Amino acid sequence: MTAVSAINLETAPGIWGIASAIDVYDCCPGRIRDAGLIKNFVVELCDLIEMKRFGKTQVVHFREDEKVAVF
Repeated sequence: MTAVSAINLETAPGIWGIASAIDVYDCCPGRIRDAGLIKNFVVELCDLIEMKRFGKTQVVHFREDEKVAVF
């Protein structure tokens, strides 16, 4: 199933938004900690699902301890 085929507006008329969760278990730690790659992913995903973006993509770095630093 592709992202586009997963969205069927006929079965959910009048929807305002779609929530998603992305399983990053077993992902490359370097990639999921790279702000540039995350920004590119978001832009490509928005293009794929034909979602209008508002402003530039913002990636916020939450960091107190580098072992658990996340975006």
